Amino acid sequence: MRHSNATFWRASGIIQSMASRPSQPSVAENTKQFQVASQAATVRFPPSFAVLVETCWRKAGAPAEWNLTRDEFQAALERSTASRFGSSLPLEEKLVRSYLETLNVRDLALARAC
Repeated sequence: MRHSNATFWRASGIIQSMASRPSQPSVAENTKQFQVASQAATVRFPPSFAVLVETCWRKAGAPAEWNLTRDEFQAALERSTASRFGSSLPLEEKLVRSYLETLNVRDLALARAC
């Protein structure tokens, strides 16, 4: 009996010393994250980026059976760029080009097609 009491108190102490488990994100937090993501998705490339988008589109080489349009692909590039730079898109095409060159645009196209 003495052994089981000691075990109980030792286990009780361990349990009490454990940190509480973090709670799941609230609906409000999830909504806020969605709103931030939605705001980021509103970034649009200026017409001067058309050649850059075309280069990425050709590099991606999305087959016709993926049913992915160039506009849908451009929207994916814009979302990715907005995620990287925030809602203030750099005016220098060079910065955006450098970022887009780091992307695996074929995988991005496949993901968007799915």
